[in-house]
Amino acid sequence: MKINLLRGNSGCKIYKVNILHKEFVIKISSRASFNNTLKCQKEKQQTYSKIFKTPKVFISGYLPHNCKYFILMEYICGSKLSDIIFLYNYNYGKKILNNFFNVYITNIKFNFSNNFISNNFIFINKIENVAMKLEKFNFSNNEKLHNK
Repeated sequence: MKINLLRGNSGCKIYKVNILHKEFVIKISSRASFNNTLKCQKEKQQTYSKIFKTPKVFISGYLPHNCKYFILMEYICGSKLSDIIFLYNYNYGKKILNNFFNVYITNIKFNFSNNFISNNFIFINKIENVAMKLEKFNFSNNEKLHNK
């Protein structure tokens, strides 16, 4: 078994574990008071798996020795949307964002729980932040072209 500590921004310890040539991720809350936040992240991930490819959660629960919440899930080697959107030109990046919104709006009418609604605000904020970065990227590139 091989264990690597991964870098994350969720306030959790994140480990990539290789067991018999299969890779998994274990996410453990940093403290017991963070347990509910990690549970919400798991629910959000499971909710959005209906719309996007997200890692499958195999098991979750509490570690018996310290009562911290954990998630054992599939490891998917991928990239963040905010990183890959700038690999393409502005119009293609805008098309990608429009597709995200269209899929999102198509699927939102099937989900009515309060938790899903709060997760929707998180999703919208992330997409809006990427859209703003894309607009700044386009403006910056246009400035460079006009100042040559």
